[in-house]
Amino acid sequence: MRLRFCIKLVLALSASVALAEGPDFRPDILAFNAAPGSLREIARGRDQVTSSRILRKVGGVLFQGQIGNFGPIEPDRLRSEADVQVHDGIATITLRQKSWVFWTKEYHYVGPAWIIAESARFANTPETAAVTFFGEPSEEEKKRIYSPAALTMERNSIMRINAYNADIEQFNRCANFLQTGSSMRTRQPCAPVLANDLGNDQLILLIRALRSNSTDPSAEQSRSSAIVTLTESMRRVKKELENEEKLLIDLAADIRIAMEESGEQFHQKFFLADLHPELAGTQLGFRLLQADSLLNFNAFLQSTVVGGKELLFDGDEAQYDSEGKLNKKAQEAIASLKKIFQQCQEARNELVLRAWILSDFDIEYNVANDNDGFLQIEGEPFYYVWGVQKGNVDPDAEPVEFAECTAELKDNSQLYDSLNNNIWRATRESARASALFRSLKDDAPEVFSSILGQLEAHQFEFFTPRAWPRNGNL
Repeated sequence: MRLRFCIKLVLALSASVALAEGPDFRPDILAFNAAPGSLREIARGRDQVTSSRILRKVGGVLFQGQIGNFGPIEPDRLRSEADVQVHDGIATITLRQKSWVFWTKEYHYVGPAWIIAESARFANTPETAAVTFFGEPSEEEKKRIYSPAALTMERNSIMRINAYNADIEQFNRCANFLQTGSSMRTRQPCAPVLANDLGNDQLILLIRALRSNSTDPSAEQSRSSAIVTLTESMRRVKKELENEEKLLIDLAADIRIAMEESGEQFHQKFFLADLHPELAGTQLGFRLLQADSLLNFNAFLQSTVVGGKELLFDGDEAQYDSEGKLNKKAQEAIASLKKIFQQCQEARNELVLRAWILSDFDIEYNVANDNDGFLQIEGEPFYYVWGVQKGNVDPDAEPVEFAECTAELKDNSQLYDSLNNNIWRATRESARASALFRSLKDDAPEVFSSILGQLEAHQFEFFTPRAWPRNGNL
């Protein structure tokens, strides 16, 4: 009876010192909100795509095109079930069109599976923005990427938080152990928490006294004394944990301050890429990120050489020599493109060239048939070049198109192929495929749903960089 009373007393006392937050306490410095796949912008038509909001906030790559002329395809006569086959990295989509009562005409659309699959998933979303270098860093990223001091503070705090959470868990386990009336004659699991306060030897003696079944008066006295000692120890440990919680919260505030002090300079020192959720962490997302940087000539993203080895996906061809140097054709393309930019700037001296956006807002894609049933899509995206009036420092100033420069780049798109065919081919084919899928989604939704479902199993993951210094490589 006395033992049952003692256990109830321990139950009440230990419950009274339970921490309110328990093991779920997590300072907000651990809240990682970075979302490299967070780009969800919609802009359709010239006026929207070339608006100040989109050019300054998104820039990058925006694909909105659709098929203007389906050629031999009549969407309303397509059978609902398409056929998708993937072999050796190449996807073949077969569309079956009803012609006569018992006759069906087949049309085939073929391309690298990594371009086809990811383009279909992108086209299945309402957004048009694919990639931007004007991403917004999360608070976490500002610490990790820009502020070494904040990063060091965070690492130290994580170690303390882990230790704190371990102590909370042990505290609750010990309280539960004392409450259950277990007959175990051991100091576990209270050792990690109370041994530091009481010492191992004393804790062992107290637990044994508490769990003794003896009815001897001296044993009863020992149990009562053990209850008092253990309860006081639990309260001291609780106080220490509460103090540690306060210190961790203060540390979180210090880290926020360190991050805020550096955040204002973040965009001056770093490129920060955002990608559409369906393109983040994919091969196509990486190629479109490269396409956004293709005209930066000396930027590392222009190159397909990674770690001394050329990065090639299915269908790609080597663009560099054995030493990783650009071939003569690519060097000539760079010279020609630089000349175009120089002439544009000289022709519009009143403007300051700011950037470009890779889009297809003025493009109408058309489907052609090669007479063997294989479909070809005509049309390609282009670089829209823009700037602001010289001397205008207003961050919200309306952008002005470098019309001559945009036109010249449109007329000389073969230079992108010469500069890096792997990047431009992926860009061109993904824009075309997205236009096809977007149009099928509108005009033949059952057909598109069939294609999308069969492509679901084909995922093409690849590292897409999030941030890197403006004056160096990732």
